[in-house]
Amino acid sequence: MSTGQSNRIRAFIAIDLPAQVITDLDQLQQQIRRNLDIKASWPRPGNIHLTLKFLGSIPMGQINAVIQAMTQARDQLNSRAI
Repeated sequence: MSTGQSNRIRAFIAIDLPAQVITDLDQLQQQIRRNLDIKASWPRPGNIHLTLKFLGSIPMGQINAVIQAMTQARDQLNSRAI
């Protein structure tokens, strides 16, 4: 990794999924792995989430500003059940 990349982070906006959805996805993933001969990178259940927006490579110095902006946006929205 170059020096310019070492001060950056791959960032995204995501939401956690209900435990039952993660369990179901993990079971489906295991079934696919057993039945199909494909090379893939499989996420661990603890890393499964729903990505809403991939932000890309962000300088570490901007992370707090991104968090503040997301917090303000969240606070202005009404809750919605998904």
